Amino acid sequence: MKRKLAVLFAFVGAGDCVYVAVLFGMTLQQPLFPLPGLYFLEIVLLGLVGLVSTLQNRAEKTGWGQFAPWGIAGILLTFNILGLWTIGLFLIPGTLSFLAAGMLQAEGKQQFGRGLGTFFGGAILQLGLMLALFNVG
Repeated sequence: MKRKLAVLFAFVGAGDCVYVAVLFGMTLQQPLFPLPGLYFLEIVLLGLVGLVSTLQNRAEKTGWGQFAPWGIAGILLTFNILGLWTIGLFLIPGTLSFLAAGMLQAEGKQQFGRGLGTFFGGAILQLGLMLALFNVG
């Protein structure tokens, strides 16, 4: 039951990521590339990778799929915080969905702790990437 619920949360998270990126990409008043377009592409790919990893983990119950939803939720958390008044608010359902999918897949305290570390690691890595791109652009 927990695995089916995790897949449902992954579908919701992926749908939110794709919908929000397409919605904001269509309403953008500036050129789409390089930065806004790359962020939208990243958000779409994150949603799809989160869905695929959850589906793979449902079949195998081991591998990289266990911690991918945690990392994706952390990366989306950075978008939530830095884009709070724009795209961030709309990505909150995706962030919470992937976090819930990761929590449902965790079996035991050790996996939960590793997942939490992956969550914060993803957030910190995305923050570093965004700050580096802000300085270049």
